[in-house]
This record gives sequence, C-alpha cells and structure tokens, in this order.
Amino acid sequence: MLKMKKAVKPLEVERLEALFNDLSSVSEDMDNKIKELNDEVRIYDLEIQDILHKIEGYNFNASEGFLLARELKIASGKRREAKNNISIICSAKAKFEESFRDVNLDKMSLRISQSVKDQINSMNRRKYKARVREDLFD
Repeated sequence: MLKMKKAVKPLEVERLEALFNDLSSVSEDMDNKIKELNDEVRIYDLEIQDILHKIEGYNFNASEGFLLARELKIASGKRREAKNNISIICSAKAKFEESFRDVNLDKMSLRISQSVKDQINSMNRRKYKARVREDLFD
C-alpha cells in the first residue's frame, strides 16, 4: 500500500478559522461603525447650528449670505450621507442578526474547525492499494 501525500495544509485550516472569527465580529464591527457615524451626525448638527446662529444674529451682505447658504448645504449633505449610511448598516445588521439569531457563532466555529481538522487527519491517514497495476507501487 502507498501512503498518500498530505492532502491539506494547516494554513487552509487557519484561513477557515479566521473566516469564522471574522464572522463572529461582524455585528460588533457594525455597532462600532454605527457609533462612529452617529458621532459624525452630532458634529454636523453642531456645525449646522453654528451656521444658523450666524445667520440669525448677524448682518451680512448677499455674497456672505450665499457663502453661509453654501456652507449650510455642504454640512447638511454630509449629515444626510452619514444618516443614510447608518440606515443601510442598521438594515444589514438586522438581517445578519436575524439570520444568526439561534446560532452561537463561536460554538459553530469550533465545531466546524474540529470537523475540518478531523477530515484533514482522515485524509492524511489514507493509503492507496493498487487494484490492477500493483507493479506501479513496488
């Protein structure tokens, strides 16, 4: 009988484990991004309030008014973009959590990792026995 070459390198197991670790941290990453975007929205809110108070309390000419309106539009646009991103991430997070509601990702990762290791060990113990051409394996 001929012992087979190693079928799978440990690196491939490490890649699978890294994939499940990444999957486990997806929800946390989304929470962090939502917090970051909410902080951005708060900053834009403050900037918009500054501009509005300038408009409310000071006299300015048409040119200065145009510049303030442009600054207000830019800040509002950035705020809207951040809020849209929050909405998208919240929607994705809800679907992700719905999909994995009854799944413990850490346990699943360990079970799959063990299954892969068992399969690799099984493949590494395989031996081939010639069926017809025994002369090839002398």
